[in-house]
Amino acid sequence: MTVGLMKNPHILNKVLGGAIAILVTLLLWLAYQFIHLAGNFVKVDYPSPIVVQVRNMSELTTAMFQMEAVVPVSEKGGP
Repeated sequence: MTVGLMKNPHILNKVLGGAIAILVTLLLWLAYQFIHLAGNFVKVDYPSPIVVQVRNMSELTTAMFQMEAVVPVSEKGGP
């Protein structure tokens, strides 16, 4: 097939031109997709100090209940 293409340079030019056109089209499509996907990312807000404190207190309360399940408060002698 390549020998036939070499004999007729017009066909070779058309094939190379078509391949270049397809690659350029693909490159433009990928650039378009990248630009639009970059704008759709979800922005993550850092939690406020109040949310962090509530979360920490919730974890502390959970830990206390778990500890009471293992050793009741009356046996510890605590409040």
